[in-house]
Amino acid sequence: MILDKIVEATKIRVAKEKEVETPETVKAAALALPSDTGFPFEAALRQQDFNFICEVKKASPSKGIIAEHFPYLDIAKEYEVAGAAAISVLTEPDFFKGDKKYLQEIASTVKIPVLRKDFIIDEYQIYQAKYGAP
Repeated sequence: MILDKIVEATKIRVAKEKEVETPETVKAAALALPSDTGFPFEAALRQQDFNFICEVKKASPSKGIIAEHFPYLDIAKEYEVAGAAAISVLTEPDFFKGDKKYLQEIASTVKIPVLRKDFIIDEYQIYQAKYGAP
């Protein structure tokens, strides 16, 4: 089953990432940042009668490569201009061809909330998302 393969690949990837940057280092970096206040993601979704989250995705297991040329920053900017309440960014590299740099760069470019979309199996990944780990 594809989900089992994705989870297994994620376990291997996270284990390798922990060898490069220890869980203690990632957690400390995340906790050193200011706490989120005011629930900006929730507030963004409640601001109008109709809200939507747009997704930045290069590929999927079922469709393969969606966009060979992938100007993810331009896509994110277009979503923001179009009125998206938030942007979901695929970071899973093996099956969705995502990258954590997409999340970092998009979050630095747009003024709306950005969500990491991945297969989260370890609290380590949550701390990575908080501090924008490369």
